[in-house]
Amino acid sequence: MTPSPRQNVQPMPLAMLSPGERARVVDVRGGRGFARRLTSLGVMPGTALEVVQNGLAGPLIVKLKESRLALGRGMSHRIMVAPGE
Repeated sequence: MTPSPRQNVQPMPLAMLSPGERARVVDVRGGRGFARRLTSLGVMPGTALEVVQNGLAGPLIVKLKESRLALGRGMSHRIMVAPGE
């Protein structure tokens, strides 16, 4: 039996995705306060999102359902995603 392509996808930081790429949140690496803050913004494991803007400077902007969310660079490096979902 051959493994499905999704099983071979390694989680990566949200900050590594390019504009237009879609992904699903797999894990949030941080303390309880950080996880609680993201949950209040709608970002938790299982959430599908799309990167709208990811330049060299400034915040990373993602689209969640019908809203957009600006995340700082530090936050985007601690949100692990599975791309292509």
